[in-house]
Amino acid sequence: HYDFCKLHPGECSIRPTNPAPAPMSDGLMRKLLNVTARVNAAVKPMSDMDIYGKDEVWAYPDKGVGDCED
Repeated sequence: HYDFCKLHPGECSIRPTNPAPAPMSDGLMRKLLNVTARVNAAVKPMSDMDIYGKDEVWAYPDKGVGDCED
C-alpha cells in the first residue's frame, strides 16, 4: 500500500463524501456480481513474483494479469 501510494498519490488521496456503507439491495448485488465477473474475466491470476520478480507489489492489472490475493 505504501509503495502504491508513492507511485499513485492521487489514488490515495480520494476520500468518500459519505463514508457509510451503501445499503445492500438486489440492484446493488447484481451490480457487484457483474463487476466481479468482468474483472475475473479480464484479469488472469499470476503471482507478484511471476509478474514483477518481487513478493509483494500493489499495482493495477494493466497487463491483464494480477496477484489476486490483494
